[in-house]
Amino acid sequence: MRWYERGRSALRAALLHFALSLAIAFMAAILTFFLWFPYPYRELAGGGHLFWLVVGVDIICGPMLTAVVFNSLKPRRELITDLCCIGLVQICALIYGLHALWQTRPVYLAFEVDRFRVVTYADIKKEDLKPDSNELHRLPWKGIQIIGTRMPANGEEMLESLDLSLRGFDPSSRPDWWEDYKDSIDQVRLRARAITDLIKKRPDKTQMIRDEISRAGMPEANVMWLPVTSFRSLEWVVLLDRQTMQPITFIPVDGF
Repeated sequence: MRWYERGRSALRAALLHFALSLAIAFMAAILTFFLWFPYPYRELAGGGHLFWLVVGVDIICGPMLTAVVFNSLKPRRELITDLCCIGLVQICALIYGLHALWQTRPVYLAFEVDRFRVVTYADIKKEDLKPDSNELHRLPWKGIQIIGTRMPANGEEMLESLDLSLRGFDPSSRPDWWEDYKDSIDQVRLRARAITDLIKKRPDKTQMIRDEISRAGMPEANVMWLPVTSFRSLEWVVLLDRQTMQPITFIPVDGF
């Protein structure tokens, strides 16, 4: 009978802990999916998988540990100490996980030569950041901004750029190459392609492409596209307004 009573009280405590963990996970989800990784960036930058890994471990392990250590017959001080230790470990794990998400959050969608690239905080060559002299170097803490990247000034800079790219720093990752998107629009217009080209390239995705254009409420003739890449995906395109070259929507279609 004593074991039954202990099990029932431990289960009640674990369920209460689980409910509290779910509430905290819900708030973390709002932060992650609405501020740091809005769609489609959770797919392009992998934030969704990392979030569910962090939160899944957190909301399962905490209540399980509570069920193991909870015993109403324990001295009150000992029980509170045990539960506080579990809570502290759980909070530390969640903070570590959220910090990892913060480090991998996308900050810019950068036009680069003939494509758009999702630039995460981890991608950036941080020693080149000069937030006091360049507004683009003040990285947004929420949402994703669209920017451009300039062309090399001369042959020497082009060779240096190639060397940096081979070392993992593409132009979109270098703050000293960033520029306002409006300054890159002529290059975007030059590189953007007609929707008919995308349909010819991926005929099996024709219906998906036309459905997305229809949802955007624009004539097909007024829509252009370019590939979108990130450190984990090469299989997306962005649809662009032919007049303004502003992004309309994203489609999971391989543009290469």
